[in-house]
Amino acid sequence: MLPVAVRFRAAPGDVLNRAGPELRDGFDAQGQTIRLDLIQGPEAAGALAWAALAEGRHALEIDARGLADPVALAAGATLRAWSPRATPRGTLSILCDAPRMAARRWAKTSPGIAGNLFARDLVVRPANDLTPAAFVQALQGLSSHGLQVTVHDRAWLERHGYGALSAVGRAALSGPY
Repeated sequence: MLPVAVRFRAAPGDVLNRAGPELRDGFDAQGQTIRLDLIQGPEAAGALAWAALAEGRHALEIDARGLADPVALAAGATLRAWSPRATPRGTLSILCDAPRMAARRWAKTSPGIAGNLFARDLVVRPANDLTPAAFVQALQGLSSHGLQVTVHDRAWLERHGYGALSAVGRAALSGPY
């Protein structure tokens, strides 16, 4: 699950209507102006805009009319919204010239972002929590996305030349699966 719900629109929402026509700015739900810095590209600009939100605020509207790649803004903001401590639920609304096309591109882009965030979640888990059994369980959850997960046991590892991996696993409190 992504930490941010993303919408692409052609017409400004209430926040942008109240804030005025300052192109290339983002606004949080309370009207705080977030300046977009496009020098490093739209993905970095989206990440920096989300990072600039005040603590406890999880809604952002960005006026990206005239910008070639509003989906990159959404990707940057979504990746930046992830946190190892908690999953914030936020909303990102992007005003753009072609919202339907952007939404179609987002539908193709967001699974890759979800995979990135899934990997981040695994990487930050401590070893005493992410045991081999817990890792297998997490990976088997991917079968709902059409992935086939095959788990090999200790005998398979040794038969196929992975004896060193198996030996390391035997020394752990929770050995290989």
